[in-house]
Amino acid sequence: MKKILASILMLTMLLGLSACGSKETAPAETGSAAVEEDDENYATGDASLDDPRNADEIGENELLVVSFGTSFNDSRRLTIGGIEGALAEAFPDWSVRRGFTSQIIIDHVKNRDGVEIDNVTAALDRAVENGVKALVVQPTHLMHGYEYNDLKDELAGYADAFDQIVMGEPLLTSDEDFAAVADIIVNASPTRSMRRCSRCSRTADTPTTSSAPWRPSPPWRMCWPWCRRATISASCSVRS
Repeated sequence: MKKILASILMLTMLLGLSACGSKETAPAETGSAAVEEDDENYATGDASLDDPRNADEIGENELLVVSFGTSFNDSRRLTIGGIEGALAEAFPDWSVRRGFTSQIIIDHVKNRDGVEIDNVTAALDRAVENGVKALVVQPTHLMHGYEYNDLKDELAGYADAFDQIVMGEPLLTSDEDFAAVADIIVNASPTRSMRRCSRCSRTADTPTTSSAPWRPSPPWRMCWPWCRRATISASCSVRS
């Protein structure tokens, strides 16, 4: 599952993650309507296109995908929803469900769009009520930290509620994970070629669509970051 999750997560991240959602501090009661109106002066997409994955009667095997969350509907559908959908396709014998750790985002989406997304506690309680026996919890966290440890502590309180409960590791856990993710990013990136700076002779891996020399634009007059000096002339260029 680790390799599958790595590929899914990094490829969906390359779509471009939007901001995580609403502000963490609630506006003051005075003028709150104006603040709320300002906050909603942008389009986040159609919430009805995203599946909150909180249906009941799901069977005995559940794969709970836990994310921080985002209130941007299009971003949620393409990134978090993309991961969930890919996992559902990879593990057809398991019912994939969603849980967010940010209650502020959950409340914001509910108040704005009328869409209910489970927090972790609600998702776990729902699993118990649905008679789930085997529960796999896979966070979309990048690495170990407070969020991951907090989730682990909460799951410990449900140890006796299921016949089997397993928690997956975050994306970047070992050196092999970093190498695998780096390969995925490189393979998904545009064609790149090595070019050499005619000023300092350093080489740099840079995207290119032609073999023509790269010339810096004013006012930097530079080849690469190492050459950011005012003494470099306008004729400085990079040749293949």
